[in-house]
Amino acid sequence: MVYIDYDKYRAFMVGAAVVEVVLGTAAFFLLRWRRPKNPPKRFTFGKTADGKLCLNVKCLKFVGAKSELLPDQGGTLDELSAALLSRRLSKMNIVIAGHTCYTGVPDEENAISLSLARAETVAGELSRRRVPRSRMRCVGKGYSEPVVKDPQTNEQAEENRRVEIILEK
Repeated sequence: MVYIDYDKYRAFMVGAAVVEVVLGTAAFFLLRWRRPKNPPKRFTFGKTADGKLCLNVKCLKFVGAKSELLPDQGGTLDELSAALLSRRLSKMNIVIAGHTCYTGVPDEENAISLSLARAETVAGELSRRRVPRSRMRCVGKGYSEPVVKDPQTNEQAEENRRVEIILEK
């Protein structure tokens, strides 16, 4: 006949249950609160030539040689406005610089007016997303500061059709 010491058995089972609860809780929180896997980069931080902080908004696309945004740009603008309203950037002034490419724009004057209109469009969208308009200033650069000097493909030309957000104190 086997005798079981119930006091030792009970202590062992309580200890095992405590360990299971602690490990299970730790595993739950580690799995639940892990960082998301590399979210898509809709904009990147950089510096301008004079050392100011700059947000390069790579994926804002415009309709041809117009100042209209393509319809699927809401997510990018939401992320951008959230970044501009964040505690770190909320006190900074914003300069929205619009750029164009050589194709579809006949001369420098039209390029500057088109890039300014694009910057104004982005400013309007950001103000709809609660970024104060008093913090924003729009600038049209035309095609004076191209990323790709001599675009050979449409993708290279699209890199020059961009909006930069420059942050000033």
